[in-house]
Amino acid sequence: MRKYLGIVIFCLIFAPACFAQVGLFENESSLRPIMRGDILLDGGFSASYITEGAGDTASKKQVYGGSVRMMYALSSRFYLGLEGIFDRGEMAGSPVPYGPEYGGTMAIVNVDENIYSVRSGYLVSRFNFNPASDKRFYLPLGVGYIYRKQTTTYKVEPAPGSAPPHLPGLYYSFDKSEKAGDGLSVYGGLGFEYDFSNHILGGLEARYFIFKSGGTLMQSASLLLKVGFRS
Repeated sequence: MRKYLGIVIFCLIFAPACFAQVGLFENESSLRPIMRGDILLDGGFSASYITEGAGDTASKKQVYGGSVRMMYALSSRFYLGLEGIFDRGEMAGSPVPYGPEYGGTMAIVNVDENIYSVRSGYLVSRFNFNPASDKRFYLPLGVGYIYRKQTTTYKVEPAPGSAPPHLPGLYYSFDKSEKAGDGLSVYGGLGFEYDFSNHILGGLEARYFIFKSGGTLMQSASLLLKVGFRS
């Protein structure tokens, strides 16, 4: 984890200097190019695929959510700012065995719903390959902190033969929320955006996250569909 964190911090600090004189994909347009002092506010809908663990024991989750990001242009090529991300999805649940601890009687306890939520905040940067164009490619990078929570809804039903005769269909539900883990997270990716006007833009951004949460190394591939405003 420290190796990945070191790589991201290095890129955040030194990428602008390394690429300052590079004119990749340069293509001027009639719309106003990115300039120093611009403020970018963007956000959108994301779909993520999270892998927890490795090998045959790995579990996979599909979660959906979004992000909001505000960045400041230190130069035409380099933005720096903050981002908040929220993801939420349903996981597969496993039945709980018979047990007398629910309602004082033998019961069948099943997982009715299992919701997995992720909240995270990042210090983010991005490097623009072609800031003078209205069709831009860029590299987003981020380092931050992630918090995971799991909320499970259990459905409790009496075991066969254990319910009182006058209440054969008795059952109830209850929720149990628990912290699933938190820790440092880093991500990198590739983005493309298009200026609809001098101030309104849209685009797609593919991102790859690595984070350690609850002692487990996890990975996530995410695709963000975004809209934004640039001053």
